[in-house]
Amino acid sequence: MRGWRRHGWVLALLLVGLLLLAGPSSVTSSTSAQSSDPGKPFWPMSKADAGGTGHAASRAAANAGTTLWLRYFNTTFVPEQLTTAQGPLLIGSDGSICLFFTDNYAFPSNPALCGVMKFDANGKELWQAPGYLSEFVGAIASDGTIIFPGHDALGTPKLFALDPDGNLKWSRGILDGPHSRLVIGPEDESCLLTSNRTEGLVLQIIQRDGSYYRNVTLPNEPYYSYADHISNLLVAPNGTAYAVTLNNITSVGPNGIVRPIFRTEYDYWNYTDPSLAMMLRPDGTLIVKNKSYLWAIQPNGSLLWSLGLAPYYAMSPLSLAPDGSILLLTAKSTNASGWLDMTALLAVTSAGQIEWILDMPQASQYIEMAPVISSDGITFLGIGETIFAVNPDGSMRYQKDIGGFLDGQDSMVIGEKGVLFALARNHSATLTAIGPMTSNSGSLDTLALILPPLLILGAAAVALYAIRTRKR
Repeated sequence: MRGWRRHGWVLALLLVGLLLLAGPSSVTSSTSAQSSDPGKPFWPMSKADAGGTGHAASRAAANAGTTLWLRYFNTTFVPEQLTTAQGPLLIGSDGSICLFFTDNYAFPSNPALCGVMKFDANGKELWQAPGYLSEFVGAIASDGTIIFPGHDALGTPKLFALDPDGNLKWSRGILDGPHSRLVIGPEDESCLLTSNRTEGLVLQIIQRDGSYYRNVTLPNEPYYSYADHISNLLVAPNGTAYAVTLNNITSVGPNGIVRPIFRTEYDYWNYTDPSLAMMLRPDGTLIVKNKSYLWAIQPNGSLLWSLGLAPYYAMSPLSLAPDGSILLLTAKSTNASGWLDMTALLAVTSAGQIEWILDMPQASQYIEMAPVISSDGITFLGIGETIFAVNPDGSMRYQKDIGGFLDGQDSMVIGEKGVLFALARNHSATLTAIGPMTSNSGSLDTLALILPPLLILGAAAVALYAIRTRKR
């Protein structure tokens, strides 16, 4: 009993060290995901849903910016190819994460450099499916099928479908492109904008089994038309599709009837930088933007309101907050040369009034990623190598250096419990899970600080205890 009182602190210290070493396994339990709706993936396509809202179903109030795990890719893909890893990141109903790798110079001579990879919610590789030259747009159907456009070894454009285990289910030829994100419609149909030189821009709709459903040629749209590829195709719950290119917005009804509904003001920027983008609110209202304006448009094409953004230029696609407000990253110039040297996050009310403006501490000329928003209104932004988290009132929550460039579309997505997954690219590709700091989170940030000194102290205590025991 006396020996325990004298030296029990040594055993207690060792026990603390062992518990900390067990931290990563507790991360596994804390980041494992299971959808509240088993048939609905967490983040099945670019911009989260068919309406392109960028709005996740999970809360992120507990997300404290803690690194839960960091994944350096160690696969059969060669290291040089890893620098081209991009989104979209897709999250299935079981929390698994899919991403794509493509190297146009290696395919088809070395198809192993291109393909699809799948990880569980804790960063463990589940499988890889090489041999597909994807186009960095894809989606997950309600049954877990992974669908994406790409090219076969002969260079033929195709739409591929893999089952949840990475096996090919079907492939179907498509036209050139793609010129939009891949959208999964209400009947699990795949919708994609493609083109050819004779018909111009075409909306292709393919059923869940890979059979063709409908090709719809959009009127007065030249072959070279394009807009923001992740925000220029939306599908409403009733199956109506909305396509936007250059200055035209066209609706395609479930019966295939094509109807131009709105034409935006001419904007020179549309021909030099894809800027026209849109989003569909749950009430059916279309929110459309170019570099200088926002418009709210009813499904029949009538204008509800418009908002000039000067002196700001709209840079990112649009996202929707839970209260109905619209968020987008903008830039403006504060110098005589006109160089855009300031970045700001704008929140616009559902009535078309600027609610608040948050000047960001980091400026960027190139912003492709839309804000990512949790169900409780926490907004995540990726600018350069930094992730910013913003509260619903526009105050800064935290900022975190990710160690790589977040320059790809859909490089950040939100999973269960508000865990943010971020794909960054530098000399290698990294996938990072960022989430809440809890008593059993096993945070890499915390372990990196306290575990080494505790282990050293514990080893010294054990040595001292052994010396004293021998002297006795």
